[in-house]
Amino acid sequence: MIDTALLSMLDQVEAIVTARLAALSVTVKTIGQIVTQYGDQLTNAVYDVWNKHSDPIDLRRAHKAMLRDFAPQAFTEGMREGGIGEIDDEDQAALDEAVSDWLTSQLPHVNDFAAAVGEARKNKDARPAILDRVSMWIDSMRSLGDLGRAYALKNEKVQWTLGATEVHCDTCLRLSNMKPHRISWFTGRGY
Repeated sequence: MIDTALLSMLDQVEAIVTARLAALSVTVKTIGQIVTQYGDQLTNAVYDVWNKHSDPIDLRRAHKAMLRDFAPQAFTEGMREGGIGEIDDEDQAALDEAVSDWLTSQLPHVNDFAAAVGEARKNKDARPAILDRVSMWIDSMRSLGDLGRAYALKNEKVQWTLGATEVHCDTCLRLSNMKPHRISWFTGRGY
């Protein structure tokens, strides 16, 4: 059974996010658009190696540049989709840390990937496995954007609201009389 207070908080978050997105006056890309652009560029770079328009070293360089370019975009857009309109110093620090951690986990795999793409130039049977790996890179970029959204939403302030019940427990009564808190405050305390 879902707690009515939790549903009320989620409704508040949805309203906040909707209002903030509507208030943004700049044109922004969605996480999906950023991920699609990254995926298209990576796929094209792979095919360029297979079609001998470039080599694995070119792919390695291009892929590292793509990761460094698209990673901050994906996380930032996730933050925007989560309702952060203007990134402050705290948000920037979280973005920098998340992107740095993500790049640290991804960049070591680029060299092996580029070498495997080069090998698949000669062995066409290996190409479906390479395209599966491209999908994994794309999914990882999407996950980074989702982390940005999760970061933003955990910092939304909501008010505990009593549901349509005749009798409320002491905890819900106490929480409903408090000032709004961040969602992370509630979830960190098991509410």
